[in-house]
This record gives sequence, structure tokens and C-alpha cells, in this order.
Amino acid sequence: MLFALPGILLAVVAQIAILTLISPFVTIRSDRLQYVHGQNGFEIKSKSIAWIQVSIFSDSIKRIKIAYTQQGKLRILKIGIASHISLEELFGLFPLEPKVLDARGRWSAKKKAMT
Repeated sequence: MLFALPGILLAVVAQIAILTLISPFVTIRSDRLQYVHGQNGFEIKSKSIAWIQVSIFSDSIKRIKIAYTQQGKLRILKIGIASHISLEELFGLFPLEPKVLDARGRWSAKKKAMT
């Protein structure tokens, strides 16, 4: 019992460190979208996707919102996009046409207000 608690704490700290180092990974296929982060992951079937929105805050900061239904409830998955990914190629992979929100003006105004 004396060694169990430090072992559990060490395992929790190791898991948090691994999740911090390994970023979420998304695979887009024609019939489904797979989301993996660490040991956890799930699939979203293409027919359950309600809408897709891509927000562009700057050239390096982009985010995808995917709304899908799971067990009759609408859920939203938010994922950041790496700066080296081409948006044109990404749009071609989605089962739906994504709505694009250009928020560069709002983002630059918020950055100026913070400094």
C-alpha cells in the first residue's frame, strides 16, 4: 500500500506529460473522420456530420469546428490546423462544403488590445 500511491501519481504525471507532447491527430477518409489523442480516440461517420466551419485568425492560426450527431445529440469538435497544411487540399477531403470564417480583422484587433 505504501508504494501504490507514489506509483499511481507517477503514472498520472507520465500520462499528462505524454498527452502534452503528443498533439491530437485527425485522419479524414471518405466515409469517416478519426480523431486520436494519446490513448483515446473516436470516429465520426461522414453521414452524421451536420456542418463544418473553418475559422482563419491569421496565417498560422486556423481552427476547424465539426458539428456531428452522436446518439441523437449535436456535438461540436474543435481542432486546430497546423500552418503547413494547405486549406484547398483539406477542403477537398471533407464530405461537406465547409463554411469559411475570416476572422483576421477581429483577431488582430484583439492582439493589439492585449499589448
